[in-house]
Formats: sequence, structure tokens, C-alpha cells
Amino acid sequence: MASPDPSDANRQDRAAEPRELERILVFLMIAGFAVALNIRITDPLLPSLAAEFQSTPGRVAIVSVFYAAAHGVMQFAGGPLGDRLGKLRVLTLATAAAAITTIACSFATSIATLSAFRFLSGATAAIAFPLALAYLGDTVPYENRQATIARMLGAAMLGTMVGQAVSGVIADFVGWRAVFLFVAAMFAVAAGGLVWVHGLRTAKIQREGNPSLFSDFLSPFLLLRRPQVRLLLSVTAAEGVLALGATTFFGAYLHDRFGLSYSQIGLVLALFGAGGIAYTVAAPRLIARLGERGLIAVGGAVFCVFFLAVALTPVWQPIPLLLFVCGAALIMLHNTLQVRATQMAPEARGAAISAFAASFFLGQLGGVALWGVVYDRIGGAAVFATGAILFAGVVILLLRYLEAPSQTT
Repeated sequence: MASPDPSDANRQDRAAEPRELERILVFLMIAGFAVALNIRITDPLLPSLAAEFQSTPGRVAIVSVFYAAAHGVMQFAGGPLGDRLGKLRVLTLATAAAAITTIACSFATSIATLSAFRFLSGATAAIAFPLALAYLGDTVPYENRQATIARMLGAAMLGTMVGQAVSGVIADFVGWRAVFLFVAAMFAVAAGGLVWVHGLRTAKIQREGNPSLFSDFLSPFLLLRRPQVRLLLSVTAAEGVLALGATTFFGAYLHDRFGLSYSQIGLVLALFGAGGIAYTVAAPRLIARLGERGLIAVGGAVFCVFFLAVALTPVWQPIPLLLFVCGAALIMLHNTLQVRATQMAPEARGAAISAFAASFFLGQLGGVALWGVVYDRIGGAAVFATGAILFAGVVILLLRYLEAPSQTT
């Protein structure tokens, strides 16, 4: 596929030379790491927060609800704003705002103020990762895009893996307020680095028809008129429900069925994330060998088989290896979906990625609610087995109806 045309509607985001683009990618990876780190940092802090504000962990958990709500809703807003004002510019400003709002969390004096600041932190951080993908879609030729996005994904996976551990360690030694300062520092480094490398360029964006701001915010929904967009978003939502939603109950399953301690569970679950990182390291070779359809077929098949094996194994000892393979296979598939999402609507790439991210996020939320009922009534084995079988059907449908990527950049 040809390199992107610098004269098109996203020209302000195409100005980076190869060396500059590599520097930008480093700071985008730091931003992705910070976003993933930020999502779950309050989980280990609930006892400390409850003691600080003379409450209970259950009541304090409202801060996580506020963050998740903002993070989900703002998935729809970031992309259209990036299409209108410039993806890297909006991303940089959002990352700086995330640094400020996360710092504010460390000064909270009540559950109410902490919830409000976490809401703002979630709203600003949510914009960063989808816009990073959209920016890479604008600037990296399609044939190189998947390996580049895999690096971004690896940074996010690392943030997900170490988030809760880092939060707990810092809280133990310095206090819970320092946790937010640490995460804010990551956002600040990312924002400062992007300003240093690229600035806040304001070159005029050429857009056909000069759409209104209201039209921009409608654009993620209007894209649903395209069959391939509906297919990809449906598969992404199904991935969130059937795969990621089900994996939420790994820890409870290991504890309830096999009696593993919480420290053992943490180590076992870390291997799921480690598998994802292993894929991002091997991604260039796998992409060259398998191609897109091969990555979907192999990643989907391996995930479903090993996910089913988790449900069927009568002892816990094989599960760490099974989860490692599941993590690698699922990210192999998800990375391919991400790349295809950058090509769903090249003329409105930010809106397309926003729709993709929202589908994935909302799918996970729906999955947790659905599988929570199944887990309580039937057990974890039923959750994993059902999810594996249904997701296998989704992968088969994807391979059946997925068309070749658009050659329009």
C-alpha cells in the first residue's frame, strides 16, 4: 500500500518525518502506559481510602464507578474532536489535562471530591489512546501499521499488568496520595514530550463540506451505515463481552475452585498480560508470516481452545501456561482488529477509532454484568466454556464476511 498522501484532509497530522515520528511514538507509548495504569489504580487503595475518609471499601468503590463512567462516555468525543482540531494536538492537550486532574486527586479531602476528580481524570485520559491509534493511522503506511500499533498496545498491556502492583507498593511505602502523583507524572512526561517534539501545531485542516461540531459528534454513529463498520464494531463488542468480560472472573474462579491465595492469584493472572506483551514483541515476525486473516484465524482459534481448556482442567497447575497462551492469542486478534479499525473510515479516522474503543469498552461492561450472573448461578467453568464456544462462532463469521482493507488512506 502506498504511503499516506500529505495533501489529504488530515495533513496537519502527517507532517512528522520518520525520526520525529519515532520520537512521537515513544511519548504516545508513555501516554498509553499511563492510561492503562490509571484505570485500576484505585482497586488496591480501597482499604486506605476507607480509613482516610472514615467509610467502608464498598462505599469508597464509587470512585471507580465515576472513573469508568467518564472513561466510557468520552470514548465517543475524543475522535470527533481530533478530526476537527487535529489528532495529535487534542491528544496532547487531553494528556496534559489528565496530568492536572490526576494531581487533583491527590488533594481530595472527601469521597465526593475524589470521585469528582476521578471522573475528570477518566474523561481526559479516555481521549488519549483512541486518538493515538487514529494518529498512527494517519501517519504510518498500512503495511507497517500493525507492527507500530502493536508497540502501543504493548505499552498499554504493561500498564495494565503493573498498575495494581505499583499502586499497592507506593501506597504501602508513601501513602495513597503519592499513587496519583506518580500516575500524573507519567501523563506529564507524555504531554511535555509531545509538545517538545511536535508542539501544538494549528495548521488549518481541509475538510470536505465544513461539517458542524454537532455533525462531528454524530459521526461515530453515522458510520454504522457502512456494513464493514457494523461488522467490525459488532465483533469488537463481542470480544469485549465473550472474552474480556469473562476473563474478569479468572481470579474468583482460581480462589473458589482451587483455593489459591490472593498472592498466588495475582501471579497467575499476571501471565495473561505477559502473554499479550510476548505477542507485541513477536508481532513483526508473526504479521509477516501469517498476514491479517492468518492472525485472526490463528489468534481466534488458539484463544478459544485454550480458554475452553481453562474451564475443563481439573487442577490449577496448567492454568498459568493456559492463561499466558490465551493472552498472546487474544492480543494477536485484538491488534488486528485495531489496525482494521484505523482503516474503517479514513476520512473520519478519529470518529471511527472512537466508535471502536467505545464498542470494546461497553462490551466489557456488558460482559461483566452478564457473566456475573452466570458465575454466581452456575460457576466459572460454565462462563469460560460458553464464552469460548460463542467467541469461536464470532471469529468464523468475521473471517467469512471481512473484506480486504480499503486502499484509501
